[in-house]
Amino acid sequence: MKISPSIVRIKKIKPSQPKEVFSVVDLNEAAKLISDMEGVITPIVLLRTAPNLESYDIIDGNFEYYAALQGKRNLINAYIVESKDELSFYQKQIDVFRKKSVVAPPPENPTVESEKKSTVSIPTQATADIKQIMNNEFKNLNKQQSKQFADFSEQVLTVIDQQSKQYADLSKQISDIASQHNQLDTKGDDILQKKTGKLSIENPEESSVDIPSVSTLKIIFLNELNTLDEVQLKNKLKQAKANKTVTQNILLKRPFDSLEDIVERTGGLGKKTFPVILDNWS
Repeated sequence: MKISPSIVRIKKIKPSQPKEVFSVVDLNEAAKLISDMEGVITPIVLLRTAPNLESYDIIDGNFEYYAALQGKRNLINAYIVESKDELSFYQKQIDVFRKKSVVAPPPENPTVESEKKSTVSIPTQATADIKQIMNNEFKNLNKQQSKQFADFSEQVLTVIDQQSKQYADLSKQISDIASQHNQLDTKGDDILQKKTGKLSIENPEESSVDIPSVSTLKIIFLNELNTLDEVQLKNKLKQAKANKTVTQNILLKRPFDSLEDIVERTGGLGKKTFPVILDNWS
């Protein structure tokens, strides 16, 4: 089993001992040290309360938890026990490295004053070693996380830059399409204007009759191409002097969105053919 430290939000941790069991003086001193160093050098040991949830109970490290909380820290480094099945392995190590050796007092000997010593508790060398190992691992983890964050930030900026370029290209394409549409629409207006002018010249006596506007003629022409049944449309196109190829292609390609759409998608409908059809459309 390989263990590695993690960074946990303090508000997601539930202590297993009350704060009152620890010395206020010791907590204040530890809290100041943690605040000065911006972190706890020894990870605490936590048990995840449920799979995939950010909720933990303290197995070891209540003192460090309260000190970090008092030092106004939001995060704390910790070893996370994922399930109760793993708990026994952690507990054995905790018992070994947190154990303090006790030196028993020597037998009473009033003649040897120097041998009168009280019981003294000192941490084992193993405890110092494991703290050093944990501290080194935590430093390495911080370096890895900093690099990962830098790499992620660079990826995000790259994606944003690519999307900005794509948006600029799309805007240019839309602008070009709109410009082409306006040019074709103007050509259609010119053709229909010629048609209405021709009608006025050929029928001077009808000059008092209201002639539909260019826009109205365009709408009528486009609407009839899209809505007339096949027989009616063939007759109209024949009257308008459209050849069989143009007629067949119009029937296959309709409906159309605009006059320029008709010219673009109808095979055989060229610059000379289209004005003739418009001139003879009635």
